Amino acid sequence: MNKNKNNYKKIKLENGSIVSEHRNIMEIHLGRKLLKFEEVHHIDNNRANNKISNLMVLSKSDHVKLHRIGDKAKKKTIIKNIYEGRKNRPNAKITIEQVREIRSMLSNRVKGTEIAKLFGITKKIVSTIKTGIRWSWVV
Repeated sequence: MNKNKNNYKKIKLENGSIVSEHRNIMEIHLGRKLLKFEEVHHIDNNRANNKISNLMVLSKSDHVKLHRIGDKAKKKTIIKNIYEGRKNRPNAKITIEQVREIRSMLSNRVKGTEIAKLFGITKKIVSTIKTGIRWSWVV
């Protein structure tokens, strides 16, 4: 296992490609590739700690903002608020558990139109869940 210039662990996959270990772990955990606007944050700022409990998907802009904050206590509070804010979504049409169920149904090749009818949402919302445009943080 090697490290790149930014000190991230690199691993070689079976197909011969070399990837960042933390990104690979998150993609396996999510069951999909990371989108180009998503980055994986090490919660404890230790780039060698690639346990899934230490990794968090953030947008590139949120990731940059988080790293600009110097105060560790403030960072911890912001991370907690991001997580808690994501859990409490009073205006959402579906719950986090329903998102997980929708993803499971999609992986079992259930059609988006059927899923949309079942959950009372639009096919577009199902599509955005599938592509990770919405609800990408739900694991």
